[in-house]
Amino acid sequence: MSREATLKRRIIVYVLILLFLSATELIPGRHYTFFHPDFLLALPIVTGLWISGYDGMVMGLFCGFILDFTAGRGYGAGSLFLMMVGLLASRIAPVGTRLLLLAIPAMTIAATMIQTFLFGFLSWLIPLASYERSLSQSMGMALRRLPSSLLSNIAAAVIVAFLFFIGFYKRKKKDGSDAITLSFSEGERLDV
Repeated sequence: MSREATLKRRIIVYVLILLFLSATELIPGRHYTFFHPDFLLALPIVTGLWISGYDGMVMGLFCGFILDFTAGRGYGAGSLFLMMVGLLASRIAPVGTRLLLLAIPAMTIAATMIQTFLFGFLSWLIPLASYERSLSQSMGMALRRLPSSLLSNIAAAVIVAFLFFIGFYKRKKKDGSDAITLSFSEGERLDV
């Protein structure tokens, strides 16, 4: 949608959104029973789909590093997974607003499902607790969390997309009219 944004503006928007969302994600005691959005998963998806290139991959690497660092590891499965999600999102980035509005929830659903089952498998393969679970118990726990994770992550993707819309908002220059132009992609404009 905002593929023509300058590098300086993109870096400022990325840093502000990353700081805000990682602080929101890592607040101590923020454990809700149903709604627990994963902003660090939604951020590389929206970045990769919103601005094509390698921005999604780099954002995924940063988000994954934050995820792994707070879990007690310097670099691990979270960094690799979110980096690949950001890279895949930037490779399938659609041109056009309508396709983007469909691609964000679809990619979020797919990434959430893969993340849930992958980390369920890794928790069975490499148990962090003193007791071991069977593979069926680990996958059962992952399946119980899946519906609430899907809804929460879709809400997180909508919030991140809204923050990107605000961050990359561009007003039309005054040429005698009071209309506001929203530039979505190359050649696609909306005068309000």
